[in-house]
Amino acid sequence: MPIIIDLAVVRSAKISDTKAEAQKRIYARLPQWKQANLIARAVELHEKKINGGTFTQGEQDELAAGFALWDKVKAIRAASNLIESEIKASADPSSVEVVNSPRWPL
Repeated sequence: MPIIIDLAVVRSAKISDTKAEAQKRIYARLPQWKQANLIARAVELHEKKINGGTFTQGEQDELAAGFALWDKVKAIRAASNLIESEIKASADPSSVEVVNSPRWPL
């Protein structure tokens, strides 16, 4: 009797694996506590700006560093989305590499 493989189940599992890998990579670069601090500081600086304040050079540098960190998160999310699209489009989703995908940013 042949083994029947439900491709929807395989796709779902591979997509879950991809999301977990993306989360691992994001937390390695920017743990949750640091994300919370980054957002809180951005809110403080935004409030300063909308109340007519100007940023010091240190605050400008702080913003630039925060945006650079967030760009890394966005790159990981974009890679995850590409891998998920590849999984959805594949006739053999089990063959799509997740952990060692070349799509992940360095």
